[in-house]
Amino acid sequence: MLKSNGSYGYTPVGRTATQKAVMDNHKQSMFILGIGLLLIFIVLILAFCYTWYSTKVPLSCTAPLSLYFWLEGISNFFLAVLLVIGMYLMQGMMLAVSHHAVAQIMEEHAQTYSIAGGQHSVSAAAHRSELQESALHYGGGMTAVLVLQSMVMLAQVGLGIYGIIQVVRLQQEGEAYLCNDSINVFWVLIGLHFIQNTCVLGKLGKGLQHHPRGADEDLEESD
Repeated sequence: MLKSNGSYGYTPVGRTATQKAVMDNHKQSMFILGIGLLLIFIVLILAFCYTWYSTKVPLSCTAPLSLYFWLEGISNFFLAVLLVIGMYLMQGMMLAVSHHAVAQIMEEHAQTYSIAGGQHSVSAAAHRSELQESALHYGGGMTAVLVLQSMVMLAQVGLGIYGIIQVVRLQQEGEAYLCNDSINVFWVLIGLHFIQNTCVLGKLGKGLQHHPRGADEDLEESD
């Protein structure tokens, strides 16, 4: 039976398991960080395009496309802010969950090999409980941010439907020429916006997947 002087890291099996857990989480965390930064960059660019083009719609245009572009741009700026906050919370949440998993490995390993007469197991269990509480705090903030993101995206869907109705009306009444290139720009931007929000939904799903409560439920089901 393997024993150590109370340090989990001195056991080869424990050290290997801990290093693997930390490295796996680090890779996943960096991947999510990179995707998040790229998505925020795209959202900001689209927000700038919307707000900039809202000043380019000709006054002769009978549809309120200028207002539509401006509202979409402002909502995208707000969405970008929420994405930044959400990314920060997700990083903290994943870090806490990672440390929680490492502490759990330490606790199980200490129990298996009777490290330090069980004292290390008790210490690891207490540390794991603290990390779980920290992860849940981050998870609570993440939940609030995800709800706000969903509300903004629903508002954007409503704006998109309103914009489509206005553009279709212009085309049916033969007044599209009064808006010059605004109609073409509208269709291009709404297509890019659809792709953007699809990516945001994917990131939202990723956040729910890594939520500590969801992870706890998965562990309970596996048990």
